[in-house]
Amino acid sequence: LVPMCTLALEHGIEPDFVAEVIRRRGLRPEQAGGAVAHWPWPVKVHTLGRFAVEVGGKLLASPGRSQKKPLELLKALVALADQGRSVSTGRLIQNLWPDAAGDMAGQALRTTLHRLRRIIGQDVVIATDGHLGLDAGQVWVDLWALEGAVAEAEQEDGGRDEMPVLMRVLGLYDGPFLAQEDAAWVLGTRERVAGRLGRLLIRKGQALLEVGDHAGAVEVYERGVELEPLSERYYRGLMAAHAAGGQTADALAAYIRCRRVLAKQLGALPSKETEALHAAVRNGETKLARHI
Repeated sequence: LVPMCTLALEHGIEPDFVAEVIRRRGLRPEQAGGAVAHWPWPVKVHTLGRFAVEVGGKLLASPGRSQKKPLELLKALVALADQGRSVSTGRLIQNLWPDAAGDMAGQALRTTLHRLRRIIGQDVVIATDGHLGLDAGQVWVDLWALEGAVAEAEQEDGGRDEMPVLMRVLGLYDGPFLAQEDAAWVLGTRERVAGRLGRLLIRKGQALLEVGDHAGAVEVYERGVELEPLSERYYRGLMAAHAAGGQTADALAAYIRCRRVLAKQLGALPSKETEALHAAVRNGETKLARHI
């Protein structure tokens, strides 16, 4: 029954009816933790480009002061999770209550955990052996879904056939992880996610160039520019893809876009790598992947 429900939800077949069947029978998806975005998860957590929480299909209202610390704990459970998607209580205390004494810090964590469970569900946060974690069978997290899609895309061999997987990756990435936060424990995860995604896009774009799919490469790099408008590597990829397809004017236009954005946002000029690629395009070179 679960595979049938999953297939129906993925194709938009009677989604309300299927969701009701899932709820009544207490079904769980075969792939836990976010692979099936349309599954009627008890809790959904959005962390990419924004922070939002849905409980029972309803979006939580803007949090008041009483919810601020519990939701900060929820963010930390996502940001600091290890491979098993759990976080040691010691690490949580170190990052969320760095100035509190031992007993006081422990009590603060217990109180905050109790309040978080009241918001998202008593059994959604699991405590085992000095660790806390979200139940992957009950919680959909966009970051988890993204990481799963990226891992799948990384296994692909290259070429146009993998574009659906790559587009799914791009569809899940709505922006930087917890974009409004500046805590050190957030920045590490944000940089890791952006770096992994960036490496994937550059590699996939180059693979498309190698098989002569210039339009596909342009599509990938354009999406990269949309996501990270200050990343010169995406502009260089865009320039190389246009030039390889014989669209010299478009390649030069991409350089101008890059130059203008950097000047406006950072008061900076393009790097020497970007300038070298610009010169190569103007000289009529077409094999430019090495410059990306």
